[in-house]
Amino acid sequence: MQMFSVRAAKWLPFVFAAALLCGAVLEAQTLGLPSPTGGDCTATSSGAVACTKTNGTAFAPSATTDTTNAANITSGTLNASRLPAIPAASVTGLAPSATTDTTNAANITSGTLNASRLPAIPAASVTGLAPSATTDTTNAANISSGTLNAARLPAIPLANLQPLVMDTAGLLGLYRFDETGGNLLDYSGNGNHGVIATAPVRSGVSYQFTSTAQGLDWPAALNATNTYYLVVTMPTTPGGQSAYQSTNLSTILSSTATTSAGLLINTKNPIYGPFAPESALPGTYSLSYGTPGYSSQVFTGDVFSGTHVVALSCPSSGAGTFFLDGVPLVTQSGTASCYNVQTAGSFNYRLGQPTNASGLFPQGVAYWAAAFYSTSDSAAVVAKRSLALRQYAMAKGAPFPGQPQVPSMFARLIGQGDSIMCGYGISDGRCTTSGGGTSPNSYMALLPALLNNTYAVSNFGVPSAWMQDTLAAAPVLVDPQGTSNFGQNLAVLATATNNFNTATTYPFVWSLQTAWANSRAQAGLRPVLVGVTSRGGSGCNGNQNCDAVVQAMNAVQRSGWRASKFVGYVDVGSDPVLGATGASMNPGASSCNAGGTITTACTFFWDNLHLYNAGQTRMAQALACVLNGIDGSNAANLNGTVLTANATLTCADGGRYADPTNGAVALTLWSAMWQTGREISYCNVSSSTSNALTLNAPTDFPFSNVSGRTSVTVAPNSCVRFRATFNGNPAAPGNYWMQM
Repeated sequence: MQMFSVRAAKWLPFVFAAALLCGAVLEAQTLGLPSPTGGDCTATSSGAVACTKTNGTAFAPSATTDTTNAANITSGTLNASRLPAIPAASVTGLAPSATTDTTNAANITSGTLNASRLPAIPAASVTGLAPSATTDTTNAANISSGTLNAARLPAIPLANLQPLVMDTAGLLGLYRFDETGGNLLDYSGNGNHGVIATAPVRSGVSYQFTSTAQGLDWPAALNATNTYYLVVTMPTTPGGQSAYQSTNLSTILSSTATTSAGLLINTKNPIYGPFAPESALPGTYSLSYGTPGYSSQVFTGDVFSGTHVVALSCPSSGAGTFFLDGVPLVTQSGTASCYNVQTAGSFNYRLGQPTNASGLFPQGVAYWAAAFYSTSDSAAVVAKRSLALRQYAMAKGAPFPGQPQVPSMFARLIGQGDSIMCGYGISDGRCTTSGGGTSPNSYMALLPALLNNTYAVSNFGVPSAWMQDTLAAAPVLVDPQGTSNFGQNLAVLATATNNFNTATTYPFVWSLQTAWANSRAQAGLRPVLVGVTSRGGSGCNGNQNCDAVVQAMNAVQRSGWRASKFVGYVDVGSDPVLGATGASMNPGASSCNAGGTITTACTFFWDNLHLYNAGQTRMAQALACVLNGIDGSNAANLNGTVLTANATLTCADGGRYADPTNGAVALTLWSAMWQTGREISYCNVSSSTSNALTLNAPTDFPFSNVSGRTSVTVAPNSCVRFRATFNGNPAAPGNYWMQM
C-alpha cells in the first residue's frame, strides 16, 4: 500500500496534466477555439497553456494591447468613418476658409485670385477698360487720336517723312535743305528756289558750309520778307576750341548788297579779351542784324549754343525782335528798322559770304529748314511757326538741346568758369608752377589728388567769360556729361568779376547763377558754386572799388545758396589769403609783377586778380574740402561706423556716431573755413554716464565764436549739430562752427 502510494505520487502530475489537456481539448472543441494540440497553443510543465495563433494565423499586436486607450495606438491613421463629429472650435491651425464657404465668391474678401484660376471673362463684363483694351493698337490704322511720343518712333527714312507744311498766310518761300543735288527747292508752291553757285556739304537732311566759295542766292521775290525763320546748328567742339570758332561775326543770312544797305542776320561770339585765342567761349553766340560797323546794326543781349529756330520779326516801325525757339530775346542795343529793308535795292538774300563784308562766312553752320513771310509776325504767330519748324527738324535728327544723352562710364567733375579756373590750356603766369613756365597748375587739375572719390575732370574755364556766356554754353559743354554709371556727376561754377567790368547788379548775376544751377540739376548733375576771390583796383561796376564788389557778391551767395539747387558752396571769401579785402594786393603789384616778371614774392596772386601757384593750390584745397563733404557724411546722412576712440575729423566727416561706453572719446573738428552754410552732426549712442563724448573746436575759432568755448560735451543718447558760419568781417574773414 505504501508502495502504491509512492508510485501514484510520482505519476499523479502527469495524469493530472493529461486530464487538463484533455479537458482543454474538449473545451476548445466545445467553444470553437483552436485546439492546443493543433499548434495554436502550447502547455507548460506548470500546466499553463499559451495560445499565440488561431487556426495557424498569428495574433495581431492589438490582441494583447488595450486599444480602447487611444494612447496605445501608435501607428497608422484612423479611418475617417471611425471618427466622431469634431467641433471646429476644438481644431487648431485652421485657415479662415475652413469654416467659410469659399465656393461663394461673396465670401472671398481679401487677396487676388491667381489668373490661372479665372474663367474666360467677356470684355463686356469688365468696367473701366480703356478703348485700346478691345482695339488692336498694333495696327496703326486703329490709332485715331493723340500724338505718339517721339521716343516710340523707329528711325524714319527721309523718303517716308511727311513734307514740311506751314500755314500759307504771307508765305514767300519754304525750304527743307534735303536735296542731294541741284538747287535749293521751294516747297511753298511759289517757285522761289535758291540758286546754288557752289554746293555746300549736303547730307540729305541738312546743308553745312565749310568753304567761303560755297553759297546760294535767293530770288528777288524774297526781298519782301518781314519775318525770317532759320533752323540752324551753330558749330562747337565740347572738348575745347571749335575749328570754326573766332571772335568775328558770322552771318547765317547774308545779302548780295555791295553797301551797308540790306539785311544781314549775324551770329557773334560774345567774348572778347586780351588773351587770344582763349578769349572766345566755344559754342556760344549772340544775334544781331545789319552790317557790322554801321549804325544799322541791332544786337540782342542773350546768347545761345547748339541747335535752335532763329526768327526775326520786323514791324512797320521800330527795331525788329529776335526769337529763339519762339521765345523773344532782349534787344541790347540799336534801334534801326528792318521792315522792307531790301525791297528798294537791287540785291537779294543769300547763304554764304556776303558781298559787302569779308570774314563773315557761316563756316560750320548747318541749316535744317527755313521759311520767309511777308507778314510782321506777332509773338504768338512766331511761337506757332517756330514749333512746326522745330518738330520737322527734330524728325530729321537735328540735335536740339534737351535730347537724351548717353551716360558716361565713369564719374565726372566738370568745371565752368573764367580765367581764374585756368581752362583750355592757358599757359601764361596765371596757371603755371613757376613764373613764365608752361606747366599747368590749375586748381581743377590739382583736384583729383585731393578728392576721396575718383573723378575725371573737365575744365571749361574761359578767360573774360561773363555769366551770361557760361550759362548759354552749359547745355553744349556740360550737360552731355550729366549722368554716369557711378551716380550723379558734379558740375562746378566759378565766375569772378568779369560781369562787373560794367555796371551790373548783384541780383542779376545771382539770378543767372541760380538759373545755371537749376538747369544743371535738371540735366542730372550736382551743381556746386565757388565764391569770388579778391580783386585789386577800382574799375568795377561803374568805377567802384573791386574788392567792395567782391564782398557784396559773396554776401549774396552766402545768404542764398542753400535755398537754391546748389548742393555745395565754396566760400573763398571766408579765406584770409584768398578772399579778404586787399588780399590780392599783398604783397602788391610793384613787387609781384615788376618789369613784367613774376617773382617768388607772388605767393597767392600775381597780378592783383589771378591766382599764382600757391593760390591755385589753396583753391584746390578749398574746393576739395567741400566736394569731399558732399560725397562724405553730413548732418542728414551720418556715417554708420561708430567711433570708440579719439579721432581728428576731416571735411568728409560731417556726420558721425561715437560710443564712449568703454572709455571717454574726444573728437577734434576741422576748420569751418570755406564751408559757409554746411551743417554737421555728432551723436553719442551710449546710455552710460560713466564716460563722456567730447567735441573739440578747431584751432582757428572756438565754437559759436564764443571766447573760451573750445569743447562741447554730447550727452548720452543725444546729438549735437553745428553750422559753418561766416564771422562777418571781410577784412579778417573766417568761419566758425555755430552750435545749433
